[in-house]
Amino acid sequence: MVAPIQPQWQNEPPCWDLTDLYRHGPLDPRLELEINGAESKCEEFAARWKGLWNSGRPVTAEKFATAITEYQSLLELLDRPLIFAQLNHAASTLEPERGALLARAREARTRALNHLIFFEMEWGKVDGLIAGQLMASDQLRHFGNWLEKIRKRAPHFLTEAEEKIAEVKNLSGKAAFNRLFDELVGRLSVSILPAKDSGSTSGVPLQEALNHLYLPDRDQRRKAAEGISQTLQKSAPTFAFILNSLVLDHQEDCRLRRHSDPMEPRNLENEIDPLVVRALMESVEGGFGLVERHYRLKGQLLGLDDLQDFDRYAPMATSARTVTWPEACEMVCGAYSELASEAGDLARVFLTKNWVDAMPRKGKRGGAFSAGTVTDAHPYILMSYHGSARDVATLAHELGHGIHQHLSRGVGYLQSSTPLTTAEMASVFGEMLLFEKLVQTANDDRERLFLHMGKVEDAIATVFRQVVLTRFEMEVHSRRKDQGELSVEGLNQLWLDTNQRMFGDSVRLGEGYKWWWAYIGHFIHSPFYCYSYAFGELLVLSLFHLYKQHPKAFAKDYLRVLSLGGSRSPVELMEMMGINIQDASFWSKGLSLLDGLQRKSAELAASLG
Repeated sequence: MVAPIQPQWQNEPPCWDLTDLYRHGPLDPRLELEINGAESKCEEFAARWKGLWNSGRPVTAEKFATAITEYQSLLELLDRPLIFAQLNHAASTLEPERGALLARAREARTRALNHLIFFEMEWGKVDGLIAGQLMASDQLRHFGNWLEKIRKRAPHFLTEAEEKIAEVKNLSGKAAFNRLFDELVGRLSVSILPAKDSGSTSGVPLQEALNHLYLPDRDQRRKAAEGISQTLQKSAPTFAFILNSLVLDHQEDCRLRRHSDPMEPRNLENEIDPLVVRALMESVEGGFGLVERHYRLKGQLLGLDDLQDFDRYAPMATSARTVTWPEACEMVCGAYSELASEAGDLARVFLTKNWVDAMPRKGKRGGAFSAGTVTDAHPYILMSYHGSARDVATLAHELGHGIHQHLSRGVGYLQSSTPLTTAEMASVFGEMLLFEKLVQTANDDRERLFLHMGKVEDAIATVFRQVVLTRFEMEVHSRRKDQGELSVEGLNQLWLDTNQRMFGDSVRLGEGYKWWWAYIGHFIHSPFYCYSYAFGELLVLSLFHLYKQHPKAFAKDYLRVLSLGGSRSPVELMEMMGINIQDASFWSKGLSLLDGLQRKSAELAASLG
């Protein structure tokens, strides 16, 4: 439990303070010692425990538990320098010394980790009867879900020698392409605004240009979209090569590991049945009519009969008020406090102790994330705060992740991280808490209409658009396998086709929109990540329905589920909340609740004339 504190909000969005990981930052002697000394510690571990199951003597639960505990501590020691280097680089991707530190930390970790590969591989080969007896023991029951996940992945292990080679080659392969992508996106400059006292245009970072799509003035939105399209077009051949290369790398990995399809590794990691994912995607695609109804209503309210791609995020209010950073902090902490005082207090700690980096700047990694760290530190959140209502929602979203990650530290490093399916639960729930708070304090029905329209739009982005992204990604992998390297033109057309199916005739996607696949990092960093957002949103709609019925009882159970992290499967965690996510009709229920939000928008619009 974090001690409650009195909020003292900074006037401007803060930059994070990484000294809780290393007191003296990149120059900390401890950082160097841990980067350079990790490999020898891993060698010592291997000398003690390698061949445990082939010793000819029975392995007791006590002995294996001792080995696991040592392994867990060693992984934290290995990961701490890399986590610091990744955060340090994300804050400023254009400084060479930060990139060099990241490369050095990653290389050192890979060398050290290669001495530990045997541990999980050997466990995966243990006789099923013996494994079952051990996992049922008092000493190992706590690690049960982690141990079971390894055994499910075991059929896809390569030999130990091959696994070592794969890890080393990733440094100059997948990891290198990931870093290249981030740095290229960080360098993108979009020309959209006339420079003062000149006829030229001034360049802004991509993320700032994307924020212009939320401006009230349609001409400004159009110019921003045109500038983004032109910038992405120039870099599209490079982004296409990166995407093609990583898709091929993923396919070859799947072939060598005998995966049945390219989504299987993600589904195994998410601990979810592929039939559940299929039911989710088909249910969402069957509900595309909701998207069309929303944008037709939006077009009517904006007085536009030709809603275009750059109008999708146009604010409903005639003047979009800038929300100051202190106001955003107060709003979000108030929303979490409505759920439980513990959640509100923890949100305040994040915002007052510089665990959040929200100051926009050139070279900062785009998007937003909350990074779990090691169990004796805390998560860190990165975003770029410009003062829009969407930024406030992003803050609520990432704080949900952060609270989840912070609460789950108690189950230990091996199981503190959750599968993506339940990782999005707390973040999307945070957005719902903020929405509910804003609706309760709205001045009139017009403000409530705008809030409902905004919430539906957020849900469209979180549910329907993420399924579209997943479908696009599936098609890219399929065509890359059947047809070879995809051309820029082929990617462009596939992007337009998959997106237009969602909008129907409610939004016209312009010619320039065809380049917009190029900057989406999930395709590069985390193949098939995107369906998890849809999973989380629809799950949260059902959870929020339960919350409204029994707020106090729900909050207690909900925080307990968050504290369990990944120590239970998503199915088990949701059963604790009274939800069966394996029931195909579950997704229809979530979509019907979302449909109710859209229809409420229509009712409010009709009542206002």
